[in-house]
Amino acid sequence: MNKTYKKQKEERIINFLRDNCPENSDIIDHMVITAKKFYEQGRLNEIHLNSKSISAGLTYLIYRKIKMFKTLEEVELMFDIHRREIGKMVKRIKRKLGMKYCKEASLMGSGCILQASPESFIDTAAKKIGLSQKTIEYCHKFYKEMKKDLDYFGSNPTCISAGIIYISALINDEKKTQREVADASGITEVAIRKNYMKLVSLIGEEKLKKEINEKKSKNKSECARERIKND
Repeated sequence: MNKTYKKQKEERIINFLRDNCPENSDIIDHMVITAKKFYEQGRLNEIHLNSKSISAGLTYLIYRKIKMFKTLEEVELMFDIHRREIGKMVKRIKRKLGMKYCKEASLMGSGCILQASPESFIDTAAKKIGLSQKTIEYCHKFYKEMKKDLDYFGSNPTCISAGIIYISALINDEKKTQREVADASGITEVAIRKNYMKLVSLIGEEKLKKEINEKKSKNKSECARERIKND
C-alpha cells in the first residue's frame, strides 16, 4: 500500500469521525488528535475493510481513551452500522495496536484504554425505560454497595449495569421486564439473566426478598400518609 493511498484512507476515516460524532468542535478536535496518534502507532492501514466501519470502531475506542464512555448501541446510531460489526472492528483494532484494558486512569499509556465502570451506563438505560429519579439514585447506591464484590474487569459493563437496573426496579416496585431493560442497554435477555443471577448470588436470595418486602411496606406507608394528607 503506497503512502498516498494510506494517507487518503486515514483522511477518509477521520472525516467519517468528524461527520458522525455529535460532539462540540473542541471534543471532535481532541478525538481527531487521538485518532492520528493511533495511526502513528502503525498497522491500522493493514485492516483492509470499509473505512466507515474502521472509523466506527476507532470512535468507540477513542471515547474510552478520552473517558467519555459510549455503548456500542450509541456508536451504532451515529454511524448506521450494526453494533456486532462495530464490536468485531474494535477487537481487530485492539489486536493491531496491542491495546489492553486497564482499571485506573493513572495506569493508562498508549497501549491501554480505560475499562468502563458499569455505573457509567446506568443513567442512560434507566431513563430510556422511564425509571423514577428515586430508583435511578437507588441504582447508584446499590452499585456502590456492591462494587467491592464485583469483578467486572474484562466483562461487558453494560451487562452488569443492566442487572443492577433490573434488580433496583424490582426492589423499588417499578416493574420492568428483562426484555425492556435488555433493549434499553443494547444487550440480550440471556446476558441480563446471567448477570442478574450473579448479582443475586452476591446479595443472597433471602436478603433480596427481605429488601423487596421492606421497600413495598415502606411505599404503602408513604402512599397512605399522602392520602391522609390530601384528605
